[in-house]
Amino acid sequence: MNRRPAILHRFTVAVIGLALLVVGVGAIGWQLDITPIHGWVDHLDPTWASRTTAENWWWAVLLGVVVIAVIWGFALLGAASRPGRVDDLTLTGSGADGILTVPPKLIAAAVADELSERTMFDKATARALDDRGRSIIRIDVTAPPRYSYDEIAEVLGPAVENIRRAVDGADIHVQALVHLQNPSR
Repeated sequence: MNRRPAILHRFTVAVIGLALLVVGVGAIGWQLDITPIHGWVDHLDPTWASRTTAENWWWAVLLGVVVIAVIWGFALLGAASRPGRVDDLTLTGSGADGILTVPPKLIAAAVADELSERTMFDKATARALDDRGRSIIRIDVTAPPRYSYDEIAEVLGPAVENIRRAVDGADIHVQALVHLQNPSR
């Protein structure tokens, strides 16, 4: 998730959590007959809702709350459902004569194709993604238990280094995730 959507999600969770905490502490305090909380509850006017809805400004406030809730809800859904897209990388060697760019997804696809040809891996994928403002090429390989981690790293290491060399100077990180399957029992 990108940085801005992550902030929106954290803010939403904080607001909801704070509201639930206040209501929960208030309910517990009222049940335990804590004096200040009981005093506050006694000062509440039970007819405020019926009086407020009779006012002319009430519908404008209600409409405003609904609009904010709908926009906020769509922003949360959109942030949670869309993957982080990585912009094209500007490579070293770009200058006044021109700019060298490459889409990271093409690099990821080439690495995935190369690793998929290795019989050592049951599955090999690579993706370019944006994780909280950091551009990443993530390589994911799955290997059967007959191979050791060192054997896998010996094959995977050069692929990672090739990516790093190819995008030297560009603001992108390379991750390699290795999944070792459990031996059959």
